[in-house]
Amino acid sequence: MFISLTHHPPTHPDALALLADLTNDLARRYPVSHPGAANYIPEREALLVRAAFIVARIDGRPCGCGALVPFKFTEPNQKTVEPWDARVDLQTTTIAELKRMWVADWARGKGVAKAIANELETFAKVNGYSQIRLVTGIGQPEAIALYRRIGYVSFPKYGNYLMDNDLVCFEKQLDGN
Repeated sequence: MFISLTHHPPTHPDALALLADLTNDLARRYPVSHPGAANYIPEREALLVRAAFIVARIDGRPCGCGALVPFKFTEPNQKTVEPWDARVDLQTTTIAELKRMWVADWARGKGVAKAIANELETFAKVNGYSQIRLVTGIGQPEAIALYRRIGYVSFPKYGNYLMDNDLVCFEKQLDGN
């Protein structure tokens, strides 16, 4: 088994297929509370300066994805300004946000998610980020366990996630900056 990671735009056919699978997975996990939330595709954000979108493959077969984008909030209680807060300097912000991490059922337990996270953390360090934040849902216990296992700690909810009881937020300080 060989895991490969490739930086692609989120509009690449493999990325679009994985994001569609992610959408279906989230719709299954959160059918009532977040019926439309899974439809978000990070096209604009993942194409920003200092952003990345990763496609993972096992033996050439696409099996997972993840994105890293500049963190778009300037204040903890701020609601989002799409696609980002104009007060955030995308060239110099030191906080990134991990988004759209997902691995196909058949590839889980093989180190794919950890490999994607490691690649995105390396990208973050090289691009001047000192911390990464993320949000995930309570209906994704395997994601929560992964983030804790690789060093993420609970972080207060932020932005549009403040009042959502189905979501939890995490943060990781990066070494080497």
